[in-house]
Amino acid sequence: MSTVSERQAALFTITDSGHIAIAKKMMESDLHLAWGTLPDNHPEKASRDSSAPFPNRFEADLIQEVGRRKILQKAYLEQHNDGPIVTPIANYRQTTTPTRTLMLSVTNEVTDAPDAKIYQLGVFADTVAKPAAQGKNWLLPTEIADKGYMIVMANILPIQRNNATVESRQFIINF
Repeated sequence: MSTVSERQAALFTITDSGHIAIAKKMMESDLHLAWGTLPDNHPEKASRDSSAPFPNRFEADLIQEVGRRKILQKAYLEQHNDGPIVTPIANYRQTTTPTRTLMLSVTNEVTDAPDAKIYQLGVFADTVAKPAAQGKNWLLPTEIADKGYMIVMANILPIQRNNATVESRQFIINF
C-alpha cells in the first residue's frame, strides 16, 4: 500500500497586522528621499515638462539620481474625519500607536543639487554610504556604497532647483 500526498498551492495575503509590521520596520529604518533627473538624450525629456507618467512599479531605481537626503521626521498616521492632515482620499492625524500609514517629512538644503531639474522622487530603505560619507545627511551618487531598496517612487512635473530655495516635502505612505 502506498500513499500519495497532494501538494496544494496557497496564496497568502498580508494581514492588517502584517502591514503594520512593515510600517514599523520602515519607522526603524534609515530612509532617504532621492531626486532623479532625466539625461538630455532621454526619449521622454520633451514631453515630461508638461506631464508626469504613472510610475512603473517594477522600477528599482531612478533614471538618473542626483542625490538623496536622509529623512529625519517620521510619524504614524491614523484616519480621522476631523484630522488636520487633509488629502484627496482621507483626513489623518498623528498617533503614537503603530499603524500601516506613515508620514515622512524631509527638508532639502539650498546646496542639495542646486542646479538640477528634478523629474522623479524615490524613497529608499537600507542605503549604505561609503566610509568617507558616513554620517552625512545628503549623499551624492558617488558617495553611496549600496543604494538599498526603492520602496516608493513618483514621477513629477519638473522642479527647477536653485540655490535660493529650500524644498520641504511630506509624503503619506500606506503599507
